Formats: sequence, C-alpha cells, structure tokens
Amino acid sequence: MSAYRLIPTAAVLGLIAAAAHAQSTQPAFPYEGEVTGDDVYVRSGPGVNYYPTTKLKTGQHIRVLGEQFGWLRIAPPSGSFSYIDMSFVEKKDAQRGIVTGDNVLVRAGSTLSTRKNEVQTKLHKGDTVTIQGEADGFYKILPPKDACLWISSQYVRPLDGGPAMTTQPAATRAAATRPGTPGSQPGDADIVASLAEETSVARDEPPKTSPPAAAPATTQPAEGEGTRVTVRTGRGRAAERIAQYLQESGPRGVRVQQLEDELRGLLDAATSADTAALERLMHEYETIAAQDDEPIAQAVARARVRQINSRIELLGSRTRMLDEQKDLEIYRRQLGEDRSRIGLRTSAASQPGYDFKGELRVSPLFTESQRRYRLVNPADGGRTIAYVDLPVELSGNIPQWVGQYVGVRARSRVFDAALRLPVVVAEWIDVVDPKTGVPASAPATQADD
Repeated sequence: MSAYRLIPTAAVLGLIAAAAHAQSTQPAFPYEGEVTGDDVYVRSGPGVNYYPTTKLKTGQHIRVLGEQFGWLRIAPPSGSFSYIDMSFVEKKDAQRGIVTGDNVLVRAGSTLSTRKNEVQTKLHKGDTVTIQGEADGFYKILPPKDACLWISSQYVRPLDGGPAMTTQPAATRAAATRPGTPGSQPGDADIVASLAEETSVARDEPPKTSPPAAAPATTQPAEGEGTRVTVRTGRGRAAERIAQYLQESGPRGVRVQQLEDELRGLLDAATSADTAALERLMHEYETIAAQDDEPIAQAVARARVRQINSRIELLGSRTRMLDEQKDLEIYRRQLGEDRSRIGLRTSAASQPGYDFKGELRVSPLFTESQRRYRLVNPADGGRTIAYVDLPVELSGNIPQWVGQYVGVRARSRVFDAALRLPVVVAEWIDVVDPKTGVPASAPATQADD
C-alpha cells in the first residue's frame, strides 16, 4: 500500500490547521518591514536568478507590497534607480525629462551589476521622469511609482505590531509542523519543486569561488542571502533540504542528488558551462522526470530540465550574437579596405576641400576602442580644434594618421557642451602638407556610408 494512504486522519486535519494558521499570520499588504541580516541582496525579480540591484543592512526599513514564493515585492529602497532609453526622453533641464513615446520600458538599475534587462513598468507619452545620470544610452531615473524590487522573506520581519513572519513559504512552514520523514507526505513534491526553483542553475552571472572545506556552511553566505542560496557553493539551506528529501525518496532520488552535485561542479568550473555536458545531464534528468514512482525525484528533475534548457538556449543565443558581430566587423573592414584599394573615391584634388585640418593625436580622455582622437593646431601650441570619431571601417588606417597633419572631411558634426568643442564623425581623411593643404602621397580613404 502506498505510504500516502497510511497518514492518520488526525495528521491530515493537523496539516490543514497548520497551513490555515500559517496563512492567517501573514500581515496584510502593504506593511513596513525591517531587514534582519547584513549585506542582504535586493533583486530585480523574485528569485536568485535575477540580478542584484543593491544591498541592505540589519535594521533598515522597507515598504513591503506583496509576496511570491517566499520573495517579497518591495518599494525601491533609498538610493535605487531605474533605466529608460534616452531616445524616448526629451530632456527639459538637468533633472527633468518628458517621455516621448508610449509603452516605453523602464528597467531595474543596479549599483552591483551592469545588466539592464528586467522590466519594472512602462511609461507613456507626456510622463515626467527625474533624471539622475546617464549610462550606455540610458538615463538613470528615479524609480516611477509602479516600479518595484524584490527581497527574500527570510531576512525581513514586519513592524507596526504586525504578526511575526516566518522565513519560509506557507506550504513549507506547514510541512515542518507535521510528523513523518521527508518525502513521505502528500504535498512534499510541491515543496521540493519550490526549493528546486530557489536553487536555480540557469544563471547568467559568473560563479563565485567556493569557501574552504573546513568553513561551516553558515559562515560563507552565497550571493548575499545567507546559506539559502546554493548555486555557488552547494551548501545552502534549500539544497540541504532537497538532499534530505531525495535521500528518503528512493534510488532515483539518490541518482538525482548525484546529478545535482555534478551539475554544480560543471557550472562552477567556468563562467560558461559546456553545452554538450549540459545536454547530457538534461537527458538524465528527463528520464527521471518522466517516471511517477518517486514524486520527489520527479519534481527536482522537472525543475532542472526547465532550467538547463533555458541555460542552453541562452548560451546558444550568445554564441550566435558574437558570431554575427564578428562577421559584421570583418565585412565592414573589408568593405573599407576594398573601397580604398580600387579608388572609389575621386581624387582629392577634385574634392571641395576639408572641413578641418590639424595634427591627429591620441586623446587621454578616451579609450582605443572608442576611436576618438584630438585634432590640434601645432602652430598654436597644440590647441585642440576638434575631436574626431573614426568609424570602424577607417580604423585600419589609424597608425598612418596619428601624429600626422591631416585634412578631415566630416560626415557629421555636433558641438559637445561638456568638451566645449566640435565632435566630428570622419567621412574621409588625407595626410596633407601643413603649408599647402595638398594631400601627400598617402592613399585617400572613404568611409562606408
């Protein structure tokens, strides 16, 4: 007879009562909470897979708006910011902007990560934003009223006389009050499935170094969320509970635990796990996920199949994107070289003249990859005349131009208020005689349109 049918009626009633009590002790939303740990991560979404945005310390207060699977939805703490695409904002002054489009995405900003992919809310034409800075084509703005962030409920307690909030989801708390060994009660598979999602392996961030073997698990928190997070070290509280359930599950549970150890080792070995190795593990997980004899092992296996599949898709997308970028770079370089070689541009003598002339020098303000150079007047003590941006198709000629007196024909130009100088995107450049302005023997080069 199945172990599930041996549960006494009193135990079932006790389980229902415990679950109802746990549900009733949840404070009503919204409420004010207090952080109970140091360096606790605030995240862009409800789970350890979402990138962290900031850290909070013991005693800091937060506004709690809701809960999802043991994660609290909170109002962005002080110092938080969001991102919005600069092309959809008309800047009115240093701190105020007006949204110029509809359904413009607002993304979670982070002081700990450069990622900007988690959407918080949408703004519409005419909405006002408070600008705090710029980064990578985005404005940093004060989070709009609908924006929210997330924090683990394990590190928050309610204030204002609200009922004490335990550190686990209601279903997990109810399970902890009932008799029996892990894996022997109805609903345990749901609990393990939730724990497996908490210890997700489909992460984007590089792995951290594991703590020394002699160090207790509680002294080496991973990802700033105590011992609950297990992706980095495998010693988290959630992983320990999963291991306990799997041990009682049966032979398939034991095999799943072996796969868990192998998977963590594979992900911690490098920043990008080998796709073939991930596919092999996923095949084994799929076999266990297809059986019904051991629900605990099945629940973990199903979660891992979804997570590994997402990881493989992510790795494939990154590879394709890098290959496409490389092909485009090669094509543009070849196009510029071919144009130079076959003389598509008419002779310099027939051109209407240069927009700027001067000596091209490296600028200490910009990196080599930015390809922005100073154009100076050597007869006036090296005074900067303009800054010249060189398109990638012209970059192969940079060594023959730097340090030379050149004539620059501009594709476009703007006045940079911060630099207080024109910034020119070069259409073509010739090495010219400083006195006559006539092109030297260097071949003329034209940029790709």
